[in-house]
Amino acid sequence: MNTGLALCRITNGRLAATRHRVRHAETARRSIPFFLEPRADFVVAPSSVGLPGHEDGAPTYESFLATSLAKFGEYASSTSASSRPS
Repeated sequence: MNTGLALCRITNGRLAATRHRVRHAETARRSIPFFLEPRADFVVAPSSVGLPGHEDGAPTYESFLATSLAKFGEYASSTSASSRPS
């Protein structure tokens, strides 16, 4: 099971984020991705799930996701192009 950065942050690192990668295989491979995301206003902090932890300035999931996705050039270029005035 792959876990992401949000789950890593929420659990204070108890569940580590998995580096996502695809490796070429000589044999056929099947995978079933399943993505579960919280509401946009969910606060990405341990206290949100009943765990102790530091959360001063903890972002909402919407903000956390936008920051995470901005690291990918494909996402950054597509969002900046769609936000330009016509």
